[in-house]
Amino acid sequence: LLTAGTVRCFGENGQGQLGDGTTTARLRPKLVKPPSGTGPLTNVTQLAADLQSTCARLANGQARCWGPNASGQRGNGTVTPPFQAGPLRPTAVKAPTGTNLTGVRHVGVAALHACVGVTSGQARCWGLNTNGQVGDGTRTSPRRFPQVVRDPANAGALPGVEALVGGDQHTCALLEDTSVACWGANALGQVGNGATARRKVPTPVQLA
Repeated sequence: LLTAGTVRCFGENGQGQLGDGTTTARLRPKLVKPPSGTGPLTNVTQLAADLQSTCARLANGQARCWGPNASGQRGNGTVTPPFQAGPLRPTAVKAPTGTNLTGVRHVGVAALHACVGVTSGQARCWGLNTNGQVGDGTRTSPRRFPQVVRDPANAGALPGVEALVGGDQHTCALLEDTSVACWGANALGQVGNGATARRKVPTPVQLA
């Protein structure tokens, strides 16, 4: 992410993860292009990336994602078949209504899912959800549009989200009271609650 608000990516690109409109691997940084393909993607204020996916927050509070889309990790309502490159440039993350998602404060990307924190203090996640890593109280997968992350009681939205990070098939959130909650795959204890059962909603991390 450059001071001008543009982005350059480099490395493997077989799934369009560099966002330059090609599937050509790049040994030097290449400009990420907007959906139109004209000029560079601009007004980027934050980036998050993982295995093959990247998402960016824009100054207007929208988000753009690029890379493979077999699990709906673009968050735009589509799924691209496995082993086929999705759209080769950033696409807008959409609300379930089909309009561009707005009010994005920060982005977090995992291997096959992604999340954003929004201005209400809530979080939205989408993509692969086989272990509940989207945090919406289900294991319905894939989630093609951003879903509201639920609270630990599954009674409403998780409030006070300050930051989000994703792992292979789990997600964690830093909350405004400085506590941490995690959800999703937990066979190796990655939720941090002293158990190994997967969690479909955020679960407070417990100290030993």
